[in-house]
Amino acid sequence: MICNRCGGNNPDDALTCRGCGHKLQSGGHQRHEPDEGSGRLELLAPLKGPSPAARRRRRRCLEAWAVALVVAGVGYALLEARLAWPVFPLAGLGAAFAWLRGIGWKD
Repeated sequence: MICNRCGGNNPDDALTCRGCGHKLQSGGHQRHEPDEGSGRLELLAPLKGPSPAARRRRRRCLEAWAVALVVAGVGYALLEARLAWPVFPLAGLGAAFAWLRGIGWKD
């Protein structure tokens, strides 16, 4: 195997270059042949669900949307009843909830 940095010749199973110590690229990429007894070739890795971080993010966004819908519904009801002043503190409480949950515009 030829080193990308110094051009030195190394054994095929070497992980680093003997000349300069540079990590060789194909050292960790060994091919595994399928078992001949199994009779099947696994082409794709098994599908997995979303990561725990993605699930937490989705749950936080669903909470935020639920709170936003409740705030919008209560605000609409207050405006229909011709009570406009409680709408502003209610919107502030909804924004405070989103801020405390760590939900921003980029989520």
